[in-house]
Amino acid sequence: MVYSGNVINPTTSITEGINTYRIIPILLNNKNADRIIAESLAKSDAGRGLSKEELVSLSLTPLMGGTLTQMERIESSFQIFQKQREVPGMMHSEMHKLQAILYAFANKFLKAEDLTNLKGVISLTLLGQMLREDGKIEGKIECILDLLGELGEIPIALKERIKKENNIEVLSKLLRYAAKCKSIDEFMQKAF
Repeated sequence: MVYSGNVINPTTSITEGINTYRIIPILLNNKNADRIIAESLAKSDAGRGLSKEELVSLSLTPLMGGTLTQMERIESSFQIFQKQREVPGMMHSEMHKLQAILYAFANKFLKAEDLTNLKGVISLTLLGQMLREDGKIEGKIECILDLLGELGEIPIALKERIKKENNIEVLSKLLRYAAKCKSIDEFMQKAF
């Protein structure tokens, strides 16, 4: 179990009925988040990529000791992640997962106003770009369904087919058809 920086005496076992579960505590309060961020930033600014291990450490800085605020740790970590392109031995999906961990820590440790300030930094990361694309897709689907709903009852199969579409170009085409068609039948003939 990973504990945040302010835990002093972690639990090492939990008893439920006749079962006792042993816990191996991982304390990060003895790690210095300030040092990890400074070293990562220096390496990144020098144009050298960070290793997978360094990026994992960076994603865990909100749980470590140090003088930087949670906001400063999370914001700096997102900025460093943004500068990383290719990491040897690391797939893009793993990079997204580490950014998602930082996002979860931001959601847990930061106030609403800090999250608002952090939004701009997150939007520049790969995770932010993915979230923005997902939002565009959801928005187009909603517009298509709204326009078709004005034409009449949308067949369930058509509604499901539109909701499953995730290609932004296809959705743009469907949106144009939905805006121009006079009936759902006409839309289905043109679209499919």
